[in-house]
Amino acid sequence: MSLEEFKSAVKLGLGVYNLMFSTLPEKVLTLLSVVGYKGSRYEGLKMLNESALADTLHSFSSKMVVGAFECFIEQAFNVYATKAPTIEKHIQTGLKINDQCIWFLIFKGRLRLIEKDVEGALQAYQGTLELTVDVKQMANLYIWEIMWCQRLVILSRLFKVSLSLTSSLP
Repeated sequence: MSLEEFKSAVKLGLGVYNLMFSTLPEKVLTLLSVVGYKGSRYEGLKMLNESALADTLHSFSSKMVVGAFECFIEQAFNVYATKAPTIEKHIQTGLKINDQCIWFLIFKGRLRLIEKDVEGALQAYQGTLELTVDVKQMANLYIWEIMWCQRLVILSRLFKVSLSLTSSLP
């Protein structure tokens, strides 16, 4: 193992550690800080991004963790804005390594949805349904995401129709 691979592995571990502890409730963090544990979301993402930019075996895992955190976990908390250009770069390099990686395809569709490009998300999800035939749980996840995209399309159409109808009222 070279020094660069070792540094990338350490940054991956510390980045995941920091992200994990930064998502804990404030009271639990206060209790854990007495014992010496602390976590910083910014430090964790910084370390993971540094590990992802290194050209090592661990960079692929770092890209997946950053993608999962930014596209799903952070959206569940809905506290911070997603850094779309950084995620897009990780997704593109991940798909360049393995163009049929189910997780990066999920991140690509979710990022399109976060950017309010519902049609792009639908294209990303529907193009990958053939890949998930063998993995039923992943197919269910894709179908769930496609269902929400379709609902958003229907709601936007209804909103446009109702807006045009209300504009014609006196």
